[in-house]
Amino acid sequence: MKKVLIADDEQKICEMIKKMTDWESRGLTVAAMAENGLKLLELIQTEKPDIVITDIRMPGLDGLELVTKARELGSNAHFIIMSGYKSFEYAHTALNLGVHHYLLKPVSRKELEDTLDGILKEEEKDRVSRQQLQEMQESTEKSHSRMRQHFLNSILQDIQYI
Repeated sequence: MKKVLIADDEQKICEMIKKMTDWESRGLTVAAMAENGLKLLELIQTEKPDIVITDIRMPGLDGLELVTKARELGSNAHFIIMSGYKSFEYAHTALNLGVHHYLLKPVSRKELEDTLDGILKEEEKDRVSRQQLQEMQESTEKSHSRMRQHFLNSILQDIQYI
């Protein structure tokens, strides 16, 4: 199961997001929830989540500072930023930090599920691409090995005729 963390300074919103979808059917589990950015950063370090759903404005660290610090610590989690603000500046900064998912509050079930499904499809596509690349590398190595063997056999045959 892939791990999800949820953070919002309002516990009710965390609970609402948690109840909004069937996580297990997507191969996801909500590992923990946090009410501030500092606690969420600790959870990112200990839980190593695949997806983090966070409010943009929280005490301790806001969502954008959190993404920056999590990336500095090596987190490759997909971040979903929730905001009650239609601020272009927030969205622009989030995009510059590599956040591709920015949801306006109140978040609807369909929006959340579409976003989660998009992340999972993106991960599957990346997994398939990595697998294909590995298969191509293995095939290339086998071809090189056969070519070297053929070349050596040719040289040995030529030596025998001398």
